[in-house]
Amino acid sequence: MDRPLSGILAAPYFVLFLFSVNAHQLPGRSLLAPLLLFFAGGVAVYALAALALGRGEKACIFSFAFWLLFFGYGRIVDLVASSGIGGVGSAYLVLALFAVALSFAARSLASSHRDLLGAMRFLNVVISVLVIMAGAGIAGHYYGALTDLSDHRELGVGGVLDLDPGEDPPDIYYLVLDGYPSSDVLEDVYGYDNDYFLEGLEDLGFYVAEDARSNYPLTFLSLASALNFRYLDELRRVPGEDSDDQTIPRRLIERSDLAKSLAAVGYEIVHFNSGWGATERSPLADRNHHFGPAGDQFISAILSETPLAGISEAAARHRILETLDRLPTAAAEGEGPSFVFAHIMPPHPPYLLDADGRPLRGGTLDMAGEVWSDREGYLEQLRFVNRRVLGALETMLEEPGDTDPIVVLASDHGTAYGAETQPGGWGDPSPGLVRERTSILAAYRVPPAVEEHLYPAITPVNFTRILLSEQYEADLEPLEDRVYFTDYESPYRWRDAGELED
Repeated sequence: MDRPLSGILAAPYFVLFLFSVNAHQLPGRSLLAPLLLFFAGGVAVYALAALALGRGEKACIFSFAFWLLFFGYGRIVDLVASSGIGGVGSAYLVLALFAVALSFAARSLASSHRDLLGAMRFLNVVISVLVIMAGAGIAGHYYGALTDLSDHRELGVGGVLDLDPGEDPPDIYYLVLDGYPSSDVLEDVYGYDNDYFLEGLEDLGFYVAEDARSNYPLTFLSLASALNFRYLDELRRVPGEDSDDQTIPRRLIERSDLAKSLAAVGYEIVHFNSGWGATERSPLADRNHHFGPAGDQFISAILSETPLAGISEAAARHRILETLDRLPTAAAEGEGPSFVFAHIMPPHPPYLLDADGRPLRGGTLDMAGEVWSDREGYLEQLRFVNRRVLGALETMLEEPGDTDPIVVLASDHGTAYGAETQPGGWGDPSPGLVRERTSILAAYRVPPAVEEHLYPAITPVNFTRILLSEQYEADLEPLEDRVYFTDYESPYRWRDAGELED
């Protein structure tokens, strides 16, 4: 234990710890890159400290203190801001205090003649135990997740459909606007008239389902059901109602029956990185549009708690803007028909862009606190989405082609203003919250033979089934439109939304 383990391993330990806390909602592949990055950072900081301070144990203790402050930065900024001491300049105040603290630590260590070997050994033992505990927790989680995946496969649900694409199959754009509610909810909850956006969609040939509801109120359940055109009843058995693990729904999204069935009849799969785990990339895609690692969910979560939060915020803005810029021509870049999938995070918080697409003043990646009740931030980002999406659709539909594309423009769920402003919250939801969270934007540009089967209160599961049966002659019948409500703590213990609204 006479080696500088604690100075080098402090940074990767914090990465392991953050991952272990969030492993239930992250793919395992998210860990490797940040772990290697911060291991290299730990080596670099220790090496620089050793050059400046000379003795290994001094450099080790300084490096440990550096990473403790680095990863504690976000929490300390929150504490300073909540106290009212720093106001809008809390981050700068904390950075200044950190600089003073590290300078004092460096001077004290440099001038110290005490034997610090015992202190280093103690820190080495502490960090070694913590690393082993975090690693064991992650390994245990993924062992259980792999067991659940195996059990789920044995249930034999889902599968590739036998589709008939016809002679000149259309491109398909499947666009998900996260957290975009119905026009009624926008009017009632946020006091916003969204008619101009819906009228703009209708002018472009979209059928707008005015009373559409999501089948599930959480993204990983909503997308998993819509992209596999069925309800997820088996998840109440595996992983079970007491679980909050998202591994199986994530796999259902990444390897959806919709994408697999289209790929089997010659569609090229095009995927845009969303910055959210299950839709960051697709293993089925022929082309994955990726916009750099800083915008990935786990790296973004790490950086958001450090002095480097600005990098992650800039990366998130870049990803959103680039996605909307590239979408209109994404299908034209392929030789055959394309299935283009883009999960666009706005208008869902965090609020990073104003109505004109500029960085929103005070906008951060912070998702803590009452984010949905920030009406100004939400509506700024909603206006941005409306303007840019209409522009992208107009350009997309102007692209030359023998067959008009099919365009799905829908949300995964609505907003959650009521969860933050009403006493029951998620656990004891009011009828208003259930309606708010499950009422969604749903607009479809489809051939007449498909549109004639659509209806105002359609849900995502049934839209996909109707599309596949009417356009591709799939052997699918419409299901009863079922709407469920649940929460993040027990996502598979969902309840019938109609009963909660009565």
